[in-house]
Amino acid sequence: MPLVKNRQTTGDASIRSSAAGDLPPPADKGVSVCLVGGQSLLRSAIHQLLDSPEIAVAAAFDDEEAFAAAAGPNRADQFDLILMILGSGAFQSFHRIGDFLAKLPNQPPLVVLTDQLSRAAVYGALRMGAKAYVTLDSQPEELRRAILFAAEGKMHLSRDAAELMINDITAGARGRRDPESPPGSQLSARETEIVHLLCDGLSSKEIAQKLHVAPKTVENHRYNIYRKCKVESIAGLIRFAVQQEIVSL
Repeated sequence: MPLVKNRQTTGDASIRSSAAGDLPPPADKGVSVCLVGGQSLLRSAIHQLLDSPEIAVAAAFDDEEAFAAAAGPNRADQFDLILMILGSGAFQSFHRIGDFLAKLPNQPPLVVLTDQLSRAAVYGALRMGAKAYVTLDSQPEELRRAILFAAEGKMHLSRDAAELMINDITAGARGRRDPESPPGSQLSARETEIVHLLCDGLSSKEIAQKLHVAPKTVENHRYNIYRKCKVESIAGLIRFAVQQEIVSL
């Protein structure tokens, strides 16, 4: 497939290019999908996988910054759906594209395709508004089904992500039957606010910037939160926060 850099259509036509090169123009059919993130070879493979009467890949971009720069607030909602491809350590990019899409008058649904299966990743994606979460271990039909569901405004989780959530919710239901005061019930308002931000996937440094406090202050709060909630990791905190309904999905 030839690579043509930085070509973009004008007027009302759809964006066809990315920093990595062009995808063939799709036929006027099905759900219009924009691919964001992932390596070039993976994006090309996904494009070929999705091409069908129901789904058409309209554009692809190296990352969320290239997407935001090319699409702009007046053009991004021309797509029916955004498929965000996330690799290890790239979860902050989801927050950046989430912030960008949140500013749009008509926000397209967001589907996450990733190699990550952790509570932080799954809960963070859902709390940021993703309609579907699919891991790379899923079957091709699973991804197509997730896209079609999300385009209709419905939620979809791949089996492994769904099992993780069901296990957590079931454990939380058992825990709420305990008449004793649960751990975490003594959280202050500021600590509860930080729990929400941690569950959204923000780092201590990012939380400090958002709350206009010193990073050391956030670290102190984080230590107290872990102690009060009787957890030892961010994954444990997210699981606890969902089970105790401190945060909602």
